[in-house]
Amino acid sequence: MSEPCVKGTLFQNLAAELGELISQGKLTREQRAKLIKPDEIALLERDISISAWYPIELYVRMLKLYAEAADGDVSEFLIESGRRAASRVVALGIYSQLDSCPEERWENRVGRILVTLSGSFFNFTEWEWEGLSGNGFSIVVRRASPMADELVLRSSGFVEFLATRAAAGPVSITWERSADREEIRFRAERAN
Repeated sequence: MSEPCVKGTLFQNLAAELGELISQGKLTREQRAKLIKPDEIALLERDISISAWYPIELYVRMLKLYAEAADGDVSEFLIESGRRAASRVVALGIYSQLDSCPEERWENRVGRILVTLSGSFFNFTEWEWEGLSGNGFSIVVRRASPMADELVLRSSGFVEFLATRAAAGPVSITWERSADREEIRFRAERAN
């Protein structure tokens, strides 16, 4: 598959959240029709396989639509959606490597797991563990140009949820993108 794609696990989560926003009246079908084509709407309304791959371009448009429902800070809205997505993935129980491991430092565990899991979620990026930094870790994501900022914000919430869970306390996530948009660096730092 040469087209940049996202795994059905994440795609299904976002499709469900969009459906909830529409049923709650926070998004309209007309808003959806402006960003999502009729054949794509049909895809969203049928069963989505968590093991299939879906075009990242559609996923990004779904995120842009999702952001339209923000009542306030769009960035925080997208970060919170990433936290919820991570919570749902953990609840599935299919990614047992996310379970806690008290004998390993939280920074090592989460950072290395994210690098390993990234291939399960995206077929186009390369995530590399850069190691410990201060009271946290950093990861660089290469070949990241298909990751719109909305997806990076959602991903930062995902990373934050897993890091906070592993650290058993608040962890802040920052990110920066290279000028050519090909690299993103996430930094996780545990609050003192």
